[in-house]
Amino acid sequence: MNYVKSCLIITMLLGVQVGYSQCDANGDGDLDVLDVVIEVDCILTGCWETEPSLCDGLTEVELWGEWYDIENTTDISLFNQELGSIPPEIGCLTNLTWLDLEFNQLTGEIPSEIGNLTSLIILYLSANLLTGEIPSEIGNLTSLTILDLHNNQLTTLPESICNHFPFPIQYFILNNNNICGDLPSCLTKFIIGEQDCP
Repeated sequence: MNYVKSCLIITMLLGVQVGYSQCDANGDGDLDVLDVVIEVDCILTGCWETEPSLCDGLTEVELWGEWYDIENTTDISLFNQELGSIPPEIGCLTNLTWLDLEFNQLTGEIPSEIGNLTSLIILYLSANLLTGEIPSEIGNLTSLTILDLHNNQLTTLPESICNHFPFPIQYFILNNNNICGDLPSCLTKFIIGEQDCP
């Protein structure tokens, strides 16, 4: 539910005058039952505008100095090329089935847009310098059979990773990261392997 929807409902139900102009659904200057009816109708019918996608209107995306056709790119294998980081535009390549970016000194976090790659079967991001949380959107990759994230500096696993267990994941390697806190319910310390914990 976006801010405008929740703003109006909260304003009407609680009588709070926060964000008044943004909550006047029909633009008549009053907050009344008609505004609630309009808001509820839009919630039920999905008439609210969605945020534009990073990929809207694109036929190609530029990644690491190369252009990739959105419809026809099914695999990317770049090895030992010092790529920098994983750009969010990677999520535009929705027909990608194989993504191998091992040994590229990749830095930063894995972008949440990786979750758009629902055709992905194989994901190799090992031996880089990736940090932070593995995004929860990784749970969207329900066709994934190989997930290799070892030898990075990743710190947290989302519960959504359990969407891959016990199947279809056949090969899962995560050792030599910094995953030292709580684990998702489907994983054990044995499964994630040795970590670089203090």
